[in-house]
Amino acid sequence: MKQGNPKNIEQIADNAEIYYRQGKLASAAALCQEAIKINPDCYPAYKTLGDILLAEGKIKPGVRAHTRAIALQPEPERANSYWQLGNILAEIEEFYGAIACYIQALQRQPDFASVYRDLGNTLTKLGLNEEASKCYRQKLPLNLLVQFSQSAKDWATSCQYPQRHKMTHIPIHPPGKLYLSPPKTPDGKVLGHFCLSELELSETFVGVLENARAWASYYTIAVFTSENKLLKKVSSGNFELIASSPHLPPPRQLDGTVAFLSVRWGSTYFHWLSDLLPRIELLRLSGIDLADIDFFVVNSHDFSFQKETLSQLGIPKTKIIPSSQFPHIQAERLAIPFLHYRGGQWVADFLRREFLPKSGIEEFSETRRLSLEQDLLIDSICRGSTAHQHLSIAIDRVSPVGQSQYIYISRSQAGMRRIVNEEKLIDALVLLGFQAIVLESMPFSEQVATLAAAQVVVAPHGGGLTNLAFCRPGTKVVEIFSPDYINGCYWLLGHQVGIEYYYFLGETLEAKEADSPEQNRGDRDIWVDVPSLLDLLEFAGV
Repeated sequence: MKQGNPKNIEQIADNAEIYYRQGKLASAAALCQEAIKINPDCYPAYKTLGDILLAEGKIKPGVRAHTRAIALQPEPERANSYWQLGNILAEIEEFYGAIACYIQALQRQPDFASVYRDLGNTLTKLGLNEEASKCYRQKLPLNLLVQFSQSAKDWATSCQYPQRHKMTHIPIHPPGKLYLSPPKTPDGKVLGHFCLSELELSETFVGVLENARAWASYYTIAVFTSENKLLKKVSSGNFELIASSPHLPPPRQLDGTVAFLSVRWGSTYFHWLSDLLPRIELLRLSGIDLADIDFFVVNSHDFSFQKETLSQLGIPKTKIIPSSQFPHIQAERLAIPFLHYRGGQWVADFLRREFLPKSGIEEFSETRRLSLEQDLLIDSICRGSTAHQHLSIAIDRVSPVGQSQYIYISRSQAGMRRIVNEEKLIDALVLLGFQAIVLESMPFSEQVATLAAAQVVVAPHGGGLTNLAFCRPGTKVVEIFSPDYINGCYWLLGHQVGIEYYYFLGETLEAKEADSPEQNRGDRDIWVDVPSLLDLLEFAGV
């Protein structure tokens, strides 16, 4: 069919949108049909027509029109359009149609955080609270994926048959146990989160595959054999979504030997240090020479701590492939180190051996101090007024770190779990000899040096406490929690180092714009009863 003047069609579609917004639905629909008759591939006309039909309560025709509009878009834009359509359907309480759209969006963009949130909200309205809770944690329930995606249903059916793969398995550490002692408390009672007496540790190994494929993104890791079979053992997160999606970008081909180091949440400080970097040690222990590896796949290579740690471990920048840019890869030979992120004593030993000797624990010269103050000032101005407001806190940390210190780690520059009455808390702690520091303002090596010299550490739960791995045995640590989110990962880490661990429960502010109490419960800011915290410090002998 011969298409009309593009400018005329565009004008017709624009007028249809104007009429729709004015509530003139019949006139708007007529213009949409006119534009489509002239050009059957007119995306704006189909989209507006879909909005009109849904507004008139014609659900199925409206969805068909929207689906046709989405099909006319470039593939990278379709995830956002399916998300928007899902929200429209959820608003008119067409919940199952909304779920189908959300899953279409996730099959194209597996890390679409807003989709997980809105899918969770929709499931909550349907009373599917267990499934909703998983979505709020960015985990797509398999039963939903199979129910609303034919490709996922076909994949699940194929998985019912026995699968074999040819992966070379190089064992490193056998399964073991980490024996635990409870935190010290004034009344001798501890929360259930800290009642474990031992923790099962999984084996570690390096797997080697020929002509393998892998996907790595913030929420998901998926590894496939040359026969396109998913290896669940070395996959995590929403790997079923990756395995069953026909809409992912094609993989980037990498020749030679590729070390696949990326892990779920691996761009964050905790998972980078405790989960990703130890995989380099597993490669060494497997007998694979790092010099013979052609590429190292890591979650990202954007932050200074990532660049500094990889450089210290001898990984050339030219060999680094960031998953943030290339989530999908195909490797001629793929080496996959495996460990659970609670990897046992050897992880802390590795971090201390590699980074403590290079942390520069010697005292700062006055020249170095002035240089750091200047760098911090420039950096804070670049980040804006909020960072500049806390510059004095950040500069405090450049006093000589070779001396024993009382340290308070501020999360003032973080986007969540901040102490809302921090100024009052710091005023009280300063009287006890504490220094307030902002770890984000410090190079990695100085974070290591500062925590290595600390006698007492007080901090809200957050990634900066990963640096407890560098503390001396006997260091006293008080971790401040929100009652809505208690995670014992740093208590476990403390057992590998020999710290003296205490915890304190603050109070949380209610979420102001949350559609669900579970949606961001772990992110809420914390209010601290300062006298009660001081009592705990007195109990700890501080």
